[in-house]
Amino acid sequence: TPGAVQTTSGGVTGFVAKVAADGKSAGYVTYFEGDKGVDMYGIAVDAGGNAYVTGSTRSTNLKVTPGAPQVTPPTTEVENGFVFKLNPTGTGVVWGTYLGAPGRNSPSVITIARAGSIYVIEQTDLYGAPFPTTAGAYKTTSCIDQCNQAWLVKYNPQGGVVFFTLLGDFDLTHGGAWSGG
Repeated sequence: TPGAVQTTSGGVTGFVAKVAADGKSAGYVTYFEGDKGVDMYGIAVDAGGNAYVTGSTRSTNLKVTPGAPQVTPPTTEVENGFVFKLNPTGTGVVWGTYLGAPGRNSPSVITIARAGSIYVIEQTDLYGAPFPTTAGAYKTTSCIDQCNQAWLVKYNPQGGVVFFTLLGDFDLTHGGAWSGG
């Protein structure tokens, strides 16, 4: 739509659309992409109509906001996670950040608590890399060899990290069960 965050597509892309309650019209549609495309996995909307989107990308030029928790991708070898907050009209990025550790990152669940905090669960293949946990986190160490790990990040409404914690071995993509933690 005119005035959207991104009005043209450059190739492999994702998109975000706000649809009217009756399903008959779009409030807005915006492309969401980088130089190497994106995969969109989750969306949540807060009481004010802001849309929070998460997914993964190999792109290095997403519209990350200055001062974001992760302004550059953790790696350029595999997919990196991201979280973005779009304003209610789809015309601007309120805040956006890369998300993850060196390894393949697949954020798949995003939700908003009543107080406005944003929670994202992500699966990552750490390949023995250090995990960016916060001080006092529930779990701070990962496996030594290649493994799939689930982790949780909590953001405040302004995009600041409240905590990063490792949860344990978990496979979110196949409906797996928690196997450690």
